[in-house]
Amino acid sequence: MIKKGKTKLIIKDNAIIKLSKEHYFLDNFYPCSVEYDGIVYKNSEAAFQAQKAPVEERISFANLNGRDAKYRGGKHGPYAMIQGSKKLAEWNEKSLKVMKKL
Repeated sequence: MIKKGKTKLIIKDNAIIKLSKEHYFLDNFYPCSVEYDGIVYKNSEAAFQAQKAPVEERISFANLNGRDAKYRGGKHGPYAMIQGSKKLAEWNEKSLKVMKKL
């Protein structure tokens, strides 16, 4: 764990698990323009979650904040993946490539 004043950056098993204040810019929900496959999103979470949708529907994620994008692309949204499904297996294979590209 790295602590600096009242801000924290907690790292466990080479993964950042908590951000605050000065490190918030590293968060997927941080508001910034992210272009992915010709669409500009308002944050990297929206760009990531949009990749679960059919190509013609990805633009609908462009103006979402991180929370709304995560809900829409997450397990309760319209693009939810069923555990053990072929679609989930394909997404799990694709998701790391998407993360690296973002």
